[in-house]
Amino acid sequence: MISFITSTSISTNRIFHRSNDLFSNSQRNSLRFRSQTRQNAVLFMTMNGNTPRVLCLGSAGIDMLARVDQYPSPDQKIRTTQVDYMGGGNAANTASCLQRLSSDSIQVVLVTKLGNDANGIRICSELECEGIDTSLIIKKDGLNSPFTYVIVDSLTRTRTCIHTPIEEELSEEDVHESWLDNVQLVHLDGRHTLAAIKVAKLANA
Repeated sequence: MISFITSTSISTNRIFHRSNDLFSNSQRNSLRFRSQTRQNAVLFMTMNGNTPRVLCLGSAGIDMLARVDQYPSPDQKIRTTQVDYMGGGNAANTASCLQRLSSDSIQVVLVTKLGNDANGIRICSELECEGIDTSLIIKKDGLNSPFTYVIVDSLTRTRTCIHTPIEEELSEEDVHESWLDNVQLVHLDGRHTLAAIKVAKLANA
């Protein structure tokens, strides 16, 4: 039987653990995770002495942050004060936080679908630099990897996001039972819905 730990901010963000013995009262390490994209999502995980494998399935993309003094009016042309390119996506952020905070006590693997394009290559490269296993990421020719324009208004301290999702999500046919080999935890961020449902059913089998 798999227990669920649900994010406080959205019910589709949850963790499935495949072993009731995973959480031990002795010789445990506490790991606190705060989502970069959902400020209220806080997950406390307590793990035993084994090295757990965590599978994160969901979105990964590139965020293009343009900082401006003030959000433009319609038909206005303004200049940026700063531009940054960085990895984003709920599952990718979760995977990065878990890998960073774990001090190599866990192995995180990310599952998503990307285009076989420059952004896809960059996304995988950044994730690999974090120590995340990207071997299960599906890259497909002819697709554009997800990206988001983020306009940051310095005056009001707000941001406007314009997201371009991938044209084709992970399907049920993409999912393989072997993805869950040696996996103790599965994190789903609510994207790639059909694939996520199949993974949840396999994890609960």
